[in-house]
Amino acid sequence: MTTQDELRERLSALAEAADHDVPDPIEVYRQAQREAQRRRRRQSWVFAAAAALLVGVVVVGALVIAAGDEGGDTRVRTDPEPTVVDDADAELVPETTPPPTEPVESPAARSEIVLGPTATGVSVGGLIRERVSLVTDDAWWGGGDDGTVIRLDPVTREIEAAIEVPGSSGMDVGAGSIWVGTGEGGQIVRIDEATNEIVATIDLGIGTSSGHFAFGSLWAIHTDDGLVSRIDAETNEVVAEIEVGGTPRGETGDHAGSIWVADYENERVLRIDPETDTLESVVPVPEGFSNYDATEEGGVWVGVSSLDAIGVGRIDPVTNTLGDLIPAAGVGGGLYVDADNVWHFVQRGCGSGSCELAVARIDPVAGEVIDVIDLSGLIDESGGIWGGGDVVLASGGPAGAVPLYIGDPD
Repeated sequence: MTTQDELRERLSALAEAADHDVPDPIEVYRQAQREAQRRRRRQSWVFAAAAALLVGVVVVGALVIAAGDEGGDTRVRTDPEPTVVDDADAELVPETTPPPTEPVESPAARSEIVLGPTATGVSVGGLIRERVSLVTDDAWWGGGDDGTVIRLDPVTREIEAAIEVPGSSGMDVGAGSIWVGTGEGGQIVRIDEATNEIVATIDLGIGTSSGHFAFGSLWAIHTDDGLVSRIDAETNEVVAEIEVGGTPRGETGDHAGSIWVADYENERVLRIDPETDTLESVVPVPEGFSNYDATEEGGVWVGVSSLDAIGVGRIDPVTNTLGDLIPAAGVGGGLYVDADNVWHFVQRGCGSGSCELAVARIDPVAGEVIDVIDLSGLIDESGGIWGGGDVVLASGGPAGAVPLYIGDPD
């Protein structure tokens, strides 16, 4: 072992060679000892901090596990992993917002088929922006806003003709003509289907609607006078006036060899014998009588909407009584009857000043609703419902009408 004297001698020799003062070896040794002690203290502090951190992690983990056992699954949100760019010199591409999508065209603005078919084969067409209220073999007819009767092409939806008939109030087809009532004008106007020209005007009095064409005549209604006028299609003259009383409306039809007229305010349906031009019978209906239609093929149907009952029922032409009501899909707004179906325009889910509008398709044999076609978003107001052939038109009031195609439309 080297002694302190030998260490001093070696350090002195080195210092002389380097031209430096000779350090005291004892002082050097003591400084080394003090530095070693400081390093040990720092290491002990690091070890203590690490131990404390480890204990904290263990405690937190135990708490999380305990919470998970008591309250079900515990989900810990983690931040997404940062994106790693392999090439440090690569140019970062800024995040961009995708361009806005084009707005979807509203079904009400379309003219082609927009929905369908439903489970029973009904397809819904786009809104017709005219008040269509009559379907014939090759045209749709309605009342224009400018005091005209319009004829539309059912394929192109274009107006083919506009005939000036102020105050049109209901219409029907028969004997190659369109028969239009003028309401307060007190007239029946006859339009030739082939030429779209007015060929006759029959004066009847105030409060006249078109009524219904059957048995070679137009049966026109006088709501204010409680009369039904029969106009012969051969002569355009009134050949009979039947006093029925009450307030008959324009909802008129024929079935089982009779003319049937609705009288809503007095809750009854009137049956007229065309052979004798007399009131044959009166069929009472429940309170809330609100809808009606009668056709030769489909029969006489009424709709009832009251606090006691909401439904539709058929009048038996043999007994002149109303049968059991079929529960309706909603409060009625119109009826149309064809050979196989009863179509019921209804309002459902009314609240906060708005209602869902729909057309219910009823199987008259099974006595149940077999389809409900939602028209919400297409029209915002219920009106009437008409049909012919393979199309049914649900009127949306001033907004127009929506066609319902039975089966695949042409």
